[in-house]
Amino acid sequence: LAEFNSLPEVEYAEKVPLYRTFYEPSDAAFVDGSQYSLELTQALQAFDLQNESTETIYLAIVDDAFLYDHPDLIENVAIEKCYDVADNDADTRPPSSGDNKAGPLTFSHGTHVGGIAGAVTNNDIGMAAISNNSVKIFGIKATKDNTDEPRNIDYSQEGVLKAIENGAKVINMSFGGAAPSQTWQNMINDAT
Repeated sequence: LAEFNSLPEVEYAEKVPLYRTFYEPSDAAFVDGSQYSLELTQALQAFDLQNESTETIYLAIVDDAFLYDHPDLIENVAIEKCYDVADNDADTRPPSSGDNKAGPLTFSHGTHVGGIAGAVTNNDIGMAAISNNSVKIFGIKATKDNTDEPRNIDYSQEGVLKAIENGAKVINMSFGGAAPSQTWQNMINDAT
């Protein structure tokens, strides 16, 4: 190329780029158009870029509950890292009976967020995750099964500490409040 570009009769010389269509997953929510967020965030352009590292990247979902055996999550879940800090056991799944039985607005947020972050992409079911199968996710349940207010993440700090202990490189905390906290800042500083 340098030789051709040095010739006076050549306007320019360059390698012909190879173009291809962007990867499009087969997941039902993507195919039917209801999962438009991947296009809005330009995630599809990143789908072609795969993590070349052999290191497993763990992404923790600290939330109300996490249905680790959901059919669209299970292949991307590091079950051995899931933990319920609120009830002090390894079962991060939402309650299946009683007053706090899981439903659309109760104990479903963590599983929903887990799907956005780490659902199995290109498996013809459910949704395509923004991570495109490049992470292993695990849930940290931080709300007691018998809580009086299922929207509260009462054990949020314990949950983040457990996520750090369990090797999370990314911690999703899609909850919040208005009060600043030095404890939170210290945990974030320690984690990074």
